[in-house]
Amino acid sequence: MATPDISPPPARASRLPVLLWTGLVLGLAVVWGWGRISRATTVTYVVTADGRPAEAAVVQVGGVWVSPGRPVPLGLRTVEVQATDAEPLTERRWIGPGRNDLGEFKLRYRRGNLDLRVIPTPLAVQLIGPHQRLLVTNTDRIQQELIVGEYQVFVSYANFATTNRVTVTAGSTETAELRAKAGYLELAESPTPAAYELRDLGTGVWRGRTPERLGPLPIGTYRLVLQRGEVRQTNLPVLTDQATNRVEVVFRYGTLALASTPAGATVLREGQRLGVTPLLLEEQVPGLQRLRFELGDNEPVEKSVVVVPDQTVPVAVQLWNREAVRRLERAKQASANGDLRQAIAEVTAAVKLEPSHPEAVTLLPKWAADWNLQVARRALDRGQFDEVTAALAEVAKADPEHPDLKRVQQALDAAKAKVATAQTEATVRTKLDEARRLGDRGQYAAALAAVEEALKAAPDSAEALQTKALLLAKQALADAAKRKKRPAEVFETITKGAPDSRLFDTHQWQFNASLATVREALGRAISERGNKWTLIKENRTEDGLLVLQLKAGGAFSDEKSAVVLLGETAENEVVVLAKLWQYAFNDASQRVPIHPQYWNSDAPIYAENARRSEKESFEKALRKALGQ
Repeated sequence: MATPDISPPPARASRLPVLLWTGLVLGLAVVWGWGRISRATTVTYVVTADGRPAEAAVVQVGGVWVSPGRPVPLGLRTVEVQATDAEPLTERRWIGPGRNDLGEFKLRYRRGNLDLRVIPTPLAVQLIGPHQRLLVTNTDRIQQELIVGEYQVFVSYANFATTNRVTVTAGSTETAELRAKAGYLELAESPTPAAYELRDLGTGVWRGRTPERLGPLPIGTYRLVLQRGEVRQTNLPVLTDQATNRVEVVFRYGTLALASTPAGATVLREGQRLGVTPLLLEEQVPGLQRLRFELGDNEPVEKSVVVVPDQTVPVAVQLWNREAVRRLERAKQASANGDLRQAIAEVTAAVKLEPSHPEAVTLLPKWAADWNLQVARRALDRGQFDEVTAALAEVAKADPEHPDLKRVQQALDAAKAKVATAQTEATVRTKLDEARRLGDRGQYAAALAAVEEALKAAPDSAEALQTKALLLAKQALADAAKRKKRPAEVFETITKGAPDSRLFDTHQWQFNASLATVREALGRAISERGNKWTLIKENRTEDGLLVLQLKAGGAFSDEKSAVVLLGETAENEVVVLAKLWQYAFNDASQRVPIHPQYWNSDAPIYAENARRSEKESFEKALRKALGQ
């Protein structure tokens, strides 16, 4: 069977490459054209929120963020619109070739509710937020739907303002209470009316007339000045929160009851005529006033008076003859200059014009007495005692109570006594000088005898009495010192001739006790077991000293003896002096003193220990017997 021939005709096979190239060119042209169309496709739009341009608006077309004039993909696309604090918007739009005007995207801000209470009720409340403002007046509560965001709250009162913040969130109600720290000031005073000025610590100033109620005002301290006529009062009220602070200021006045002798005097104050005495001045401002009283030929009188609130102050003045007053002033000037003769003449003339003038009547006898005292002093300086006596008699007639009368009389008596006692004083001085010389040499008996002769001449001589006391004190000190030295001196005399006395020490103890107590204690001490001594002899010297001779054996010696002296050196003070002789037999059976030079000389420590032990044993027994 023959195979069929299926190959294309030659002419058709030659057109295939042409078709392929043609398709390729057409495809590239479409792609190029579509690209140009796509790049030329843009959008324009406007985004608003509640009718105003939205803030931070974002528009996405097909999931791609676009701005006005930017290329966008063609076709049916999803457009998403968002803005700050606004509810988002989504739409399907056809995007055709070229410029596409999408128009206005109208968004709506998210909202919440505000329930705001303001205390106290303000004049106005203004809320300013990022997208909305609100102003309300004369209400203490705001219930309003508002765009979300943070709001500044300005609360205005008549006298101040406050600032706060509240935040409104979407889908909820924000409840807030703004309570201003403020109070009220109620001004009342008696009597009314009065002008006031109120200042705070800043620049706030309120003026008006009382009575009045101010507020609300910020809390704190204020300066309140109230004035009624010439009277001004200052107060510092402190306003507290949510309270009415009442300030009541009472204007208090006083009364002056003016009188003069003689009556009928004109009363002036700062040149202004107030009336004629007797005069009653009411509603006077408290404080100091200076008044002037004038009447005919009488000397004017100026008087300072103090007006006391709620009291009537009596004021009485005496008006004197002008010539008498001038004479009196000249008299006082003459007295100040030391011219008592002229002063007496002028005051005498004043007394003739005004016999009842108290100052003139007082000064006349005083100055007369002063004049006679000057005469008496000059006479006293000259030693004219009779003339002094006569002048003092005149002083006593004019002014018996004059303070210098007694002093001048005493000076006269002293001068007479001085003359009368001159020789006596010389004798006293001679005897006292002699007594001091004798005392310096320690001859106290002779010195005291000289002082006694001086005291016979002048029994009240302070110098003689002082000298006597000093000599007695020195004599007592000398006797006390001698008494303290006497026991040691007697003991030295008794023991210095005894055999080997120089080899043994003298021991001394002092006790605060009586001589009898120490003697009894010594008796018990020498009788104590282990320390027993035998009393050989006991004597009492002329000075009252007790001397005891003792003998005994000891633990470190074959033989010992002692001389003990007891002496009272002061009241309840006894000194005890003792010398202890200690002997022992050496290896050669010789009796030798227990002393480093004679006993165990190759080991002197044994002798020293034996001597110290004997002394300590004796002292210990004595102190034990005395309870020490």
